[in-house]
Amino acid sequence: MIWEDLLQIWHLEQKYPDFNLIFDDINSNRWDPKKFPKLPNWLDWIKLVKRKNIIKLSETTQKDFDYDLKFSKPMDIKYEVEPKARYSLNPANAWHKVNVDYNLTDFTNTILRSLNIERARKPEDYIFINRANDRRSIINGREIVTQLNKSGFPFAYHTLEDTDLSWQIQLFNNAKWVIAPEGAALTHMMFMQPATHVMVVYPEQYTEDGFPFDFAKYYNLFYRNITAQPFSQACISENHKHCFRQLKLKNPNMTKEECGSLYLLNGLYFDGNKVQGKVPQSLVDDHWLKNAIKNQNMILDYSSLI
Repeated sequence: MIWEDLLQIWHLEQKYPDFNLIFDDINSNRWDPKKFPKLPNWLDWIKLVKRKNIIKLSETTQKDFDYDLKFSKPMDIKYEVEPKARYSLNPANAWHKVNVDYNLTDFTNTILRSLNIERARKPEDYIFINRANDRRSIINGREIVTQLNKSGFPFAYHTLEDTDLSWQIQLFNNAKWVIAPEGAALTHMMFMQPATHVMVVYPEQYTEDGFPFDFAKYYNLFYRNITAQPFSQACISENHKHCFRQLKLKNPNMTKEECGSLYLLNGLYFDGNKVQGKVPQSLVDDHWLKNAIKNQNMILDYSSLI
């Protein structure tokens, strides 16, 4: 998610205003400009938070470039941003330090100023965010919105894939209520106003809240987690099938019975780091099993929202 990367760049900018950021313009073809019509390339995103000392990799030599992504002298940092930036910049730690290392309000205001967006004074919109692909999508999302509307809650159904960044920010900026599956889209909570409401839908296997809980606390939002219905055959997606094909290839000695019991995720729990419950010890940290749990499609029970 782009906000994770920009947050870390912005944080470095606050500590070391003159640091050099090395941008990999040689291997950045995976960033498709067509998806970002108002910000047509990755450099424009970076410039939302950093105004100077952005150096293109094509204009450096190997000896000028710290390819191992290590800090040099404190005031002469060299950093790389590439298509894999969310890994090299270590975003996994970013949102978990919201009360320690980062002033997120200042970061949010920097983004809004850069895009010439004013904070909503009286948010009034009710929005239901879903995923358009087959990963962590709420299968009956449209039906849930219809039921909410019939009950007098004027929710509008949205997906964010391939939409403009400014539009996404405005969507959350004007939101009074948000319902959404846990995931990167909820980083937009930073643009919501205090005392607005967020309901986050988690898979049944989750035992801990994700970063939205920290965001809600930091930005003074009303937060509630909602547990989806137990995983069932109706939730099986192509991604789920792919995960278990890979799991079987990686673990050829796994019996058909063992694989079958894991396939419907029964008796499994996920703490955000390892799989627990009815799972062989060798699989508690398995990438494909965690992927299946984290990215499962979900069915939401309307009564859980009321």
